[in-house]
Amino acid sequence: MLAHAVVWPIAWVASLGAEALAVRWRAWWFGPLPELLRWGRRR
Repeated sequence: MLAHAVVWPIAWVASLGAEALAVRWRAWWFGPLPELLRWGRRR
């Protein structure tokens, strides 16, 4: 029970961090994507 009480918050924080990282990565990846497509079409 004590181990679960210790592990659960750590797992929750880690999942929150992973979710924030995924959102940031998606914003970084899909942010320049339309610009790259436009540049590729122009060339």
